[in-house]
Amino acid sequence: MNKEIENTDHGNIPATANENGFQLSVLAGNNFGALTYTATMPMYDFMLHSEVPNKERRNEENIAQRELDSKHARLLAQYVLKGVVRAAVARLEAQEEEVPQELLEVQNKLGNQPYMALQPFVVNIQSTDMENIEKTTIPTGGSTEPVLYNITLPENCSLWVSDGQHRRKAIGMVFEFLDNACENQKYYKGNRSLYPHEGSTEVSNTMQDVWEICLTAAKEVCDVQVEIHVGLDVEQEKQLFTDLNMYSKKVKKDRALSFDNSNPINLFMKKELFEKIELKVCEDSEETWDNDTGAISRKNIATICGLLFMNKPNINGALPSKVASQVAEARRFWEAVSAVNGFGDEEAKSKTVIAQPVVLKALAKLFYQFAFGKKRNLDMLDKLLSGIDEIDFSHQNPIWSFYELTDAEKAEHQDAIGELTEYLPNDPEGKVRNIGTYNRTEQIMKFGGRHNDIAPIVSDMIRYQCGLPSRN
Repeated sequence: MNKEIENTDHGNIPATANENGFQLSVLAGNNFGALTYTATMPMYDFMLHSEVPNKERRNEENIAQRELDSKHARLLAQYVLKGVVRAAVARLEAQEEEVPQELLEVQNKLGNQPYMALQPFVVNIQSTDMENIEKTTIPTGGSTEPVLYNITLPENCSLWVSDGQHRRKAIGMVFEFLDNACENQKYYKGNRSLYPHEGSTEVSNTMQDVWEICLTAAKEVCDVQVEIHVGLDVEQEKQLFTDLNMYSKKVKKDRALSFDNSNPINLFMKKELFEKIELKVCEDSEETWDNDTGAISRKNIATICGLLFMNKPNINGALPSKVASQVAEARRFWEAVSAVNGFGDEEAKSKTVIAQPVVLKALAKLFYQFAFGKKRNLDMLDKLLSGIDEIDFSHQNPIWSFYELTDAEKAEHQDAIGELTEYLPNDPEGKVRNIGTYNRTEQIMKFGGRHNDIAPIVSDMIRYQCGLPSRN
């Protein structure tokens, strides 16, 4: 490492003229004894001058990054595009220019939220590049020690990303999308498109103008903040990456859902379920039987709604325009569930099996299939919703405890069980299924925790009781 960099006296940075470099105004600081710079850069310039120290850019021994998660980058790209559109609208309003109606429609489709921001990138200028950096002091107006500089980095000098590779990839995906829409007048097909266009992949002349406005805003008024570590070698880069990622703590899912006002399904939960239907919600992800108030955790409600709207066990990637068209039907589901005797009451789980999240997940998967799936069938949907009112969701219904019953008990309850076995998985002889435990003394059926395995079987039981077709 350059010994001059170890000394945090900012005047020790080498200053070498370079006519072909790019310039940054930076604030110098001391981070645990190490010199760092803080800068603001146009988002477009950051893409041009940054690199990721992964296997695409370095040999194995010099890698200082994790593997890229393309799915995560795509979700961030949708967020960045939404931010670019927001910036384009704000720029026109600040200039007192008319905002095209089509641009506002794009904003509505992508969704709006109270505030948007990208967290700062953390990068490194490698020690081998330090001797080629030019530095000039910016007068500070009375400060005894200069801390503001203009630095000029040579064109072949990269800002190596220690934290933010997925954000960087997302920004690149947004510029690729905008360039394709503006230059080729084409949307990408299917999931490759960051914008939920409908039908044709052709971009009309009007929409081309809209995307041109967004591309200009992305290049001219969308900045990113960058924390620049200077002179780190590869081992120090690896340590920086480790420290930045090992000691972070994720926000609890329930708290994040409580704060978030961007995801359209989460907004549905807040406005339709909690305010209008008055569904009870608890902030603790662990719902216990011993202290059952009838509430369901936000995390479980989000999972159920993810299955309800998208057939996914989460609400990530929900599109506002799509969700808006589904709200009325989804509300019918929760109204039917809320009307079940005992649901939402004190000690609800002891009164009805429908208070157990796995049963709601099973119902939600069926609902999605008939309401929004490829085999959409409104007659079957109505049959399911009316069936929710008619099914016996009490613990004593022998269908729920079918796998716990002895042969004698199955014979005793033959009228209720009937042809249920034709709906259930055709297991090989000797296989014992365990979807939960039936306490014969308390007459309580507790389903197990392997919801991904159990929910489809509960769905089969519901299909049978509603008179819906078997999935076999």
